[in-house]
Amino acid sequence: FDGIKDVIIFGFEPQSVALARQLIESGWEVKMATLKHDINKDEYEDLNIFHISDLSLETLNKLDTKLSEAVVLMLTDKENLILCNLIYEHIGTSDVVVRLNQRHNFNKFHDLGALIVDPSTAIVSLLDHFVRSPQAASLLLGMESGQDTMDIQVLNTDIQGLLIRNLRLPADVIILSVKRRGNLIISHGYTRLRAGDTLTMVGSKKSLADVSLKFGY
Repeated sequence: FDGIKDVIIFGFEPQSVALARQLIESGWEVKMATLKHDINKDEYEDLNIFHISDLSLETLNKLDTKLSEAVVLMLTDKENLILCNLIYEHIGTSDVVVRLNQRHNFNKFHDLGALIVDPSTAIVSLLDHFVRSPQAASLLLGMESGQDTMDIQVLNTDIQGLLIRNLRLPADVIILSVKRRGNLIISHGYTRLRAGDTLTMVGSKKSLADVSLKFGY
């Protein structure tokens, strides 16, 4: 990871195009990698499209995958698994998001540390959250005007070792979770931040931008 919010999306289809445009709108740099060669780039001038010939380590290296903060896999399960294995064994990208096609392949991706989106259950889970906690669901999905969520990693040496209560965050910013060495920890005001911790925050877009500067982004 080189400090830039960038992502590579494998697969070219309406969902991946919509995802790419939404991420770009949120300030991410997006590369779209596709095996298709019949795409008219003139129709997608706002997107950075890479035509790839295979799913190999060489292809991943050409795309500078090691420098990407996240990779999204939206191909077939077989193709996704090839890429997931290569990334796990040779690249080490922190966040690999996989759109699952067949439920029985879940454990194969889970064992490789991927974040899995199962379309067959995602809608039910989403509706469940809206019923039980509509306000929280709206915040997390960015449906509240001017609100957003953001993951920030503790890299600034001035912040390492601070207690959460001493961060002096804007009043409208809330820390939802702290992830340390791949595990979510129960955090409170007296939780001391360590290098590499990832904080998930929700707040106004302006305040989150201010927090990003504070954390050295």
